[in-house]
Amino acid sequence: MHERKWPLLIGRICLGIVSAGLLVFGAIVAAVPMGADVGLYRANGLATFGLGLFGGLLVLVPYRQVERWAWYALWFYPLFWAAHLIGQLPPGTDHIHQVVFIALSLTGLLLPVRTFFPRAKSSEHGGEGAAS
Repeated sequence: MHERKWPLLIGRICLGIVSAGLLVFGAIVAAVPMGADVGLYRANGLATFGLGLFGGLLVLVPYRQVERWAWYALWFYPLFWAAHLIGQLPPGTDHIHQVVFIALSLTGLLLPVRTFFPRAKSSEHGGEGAAS
């Protein structure tokens, strides 16, 4: 089990950075809306903050405890950022942050995949080590 700790730790850090980015951006947009429709910007900021908070809590508790449902639920992050990139959605016009968040979220999900889905031992399933 020791060899599985580093991928999980790195995964938690990567997904935590994505969550923190959403939290900070959402808080800024909610506090200081920078568009003509202040209510819409505030609502988007609060929704983004909520997404970051929800993802962050998933990373801190069930993902850390290697619960598979959290791993599946966190696939929302790369899908969310990919949709923003493909649709050329805000924030910003350079979209570099979206590529970075896609890479971080994919790293956070794929690096510890063997921790969440360990290989079955051959002796448990009547493989090579089983007596005939």
